[in-house]
Amino acid sequence: MSSEGVKGLRPLVRTSLQSMVARSLRAAIQSGQLRPEQRLFEEEVANQLGVSRVPVREALRALERDGLVVSEPGRGVSVANPTDDDIEEIYDLRIALETYCISLVLEKGTDEELASLQAVVDRMSALGAASADRTPLQELDLAFHEDLVKLSKNRRLLDTWRSLVAQIRMLLALSERSSHDLPDIGQGHQRIIDALRAKDLQVAQAVLRRHIMMSKERLQKGRHRQVELAP
Repeated sequence: MSSEGVKGLRPLVRTSLQSMVARSLRAAIQSGQLRPEQRLFEEEVANQLGVSRVPVREALRALERDGLVVSEPGRGVSVANPTDDDIEEIYDLRIALETYCISLVLEKGTDEELASLQAVVDRMSALGAASADRTPLQELDLAFHEDLVKLSKNRRLLDTWRSLVAQIRMLLALSERSSHDLPDIGQGHQRIIDALRAKDLQVAQAVLRRHIMMSKERLQKGRHRQVELAP
């Protein structure tokens, strides 16, 4: 290997630190530990995590690309505070991505792969009937949709979807969680699988679109209740 090639390599330790810092901050934002509009100071975060400011700065840039933090001149970096317009844009993009994904799944997916989706829905239905905690069901919901996108066998589509879901997780953390619809949470996903098995593109896309729109409406209602209840 030439000396020029060696000099072009990026240090692994630095990359690892940047990834770990980003992962820690992302988890804190998505869990609600870091609240909307809370300012994030590089030095404070670096001292708390026991790292230098360089990986913190790089991690914040990565989170900004994901829409989890915002950087403003003269004000620095703070946790994003999504508006109703942001929610509309996020879910409109999600619908566009996943309905396109449906067409790819019908083209490339196998019966065995659909069976793996069915297993997720079965777990969802069983948990919904037995649990009053929405968090595990939300995770299964997102797992179903991630698996669905994976079946498209389009890596860039999956990367884009994962970036979008990072913002959706934050929205879920900011909204009031309701358990009134837990027993029925698997039904919408089952309709998606049924349409895929029937190889009906129009029905599958329509069911998926309606399912995501209902998720958006529940999220908006939960956020509005949260605002109304705030002191």
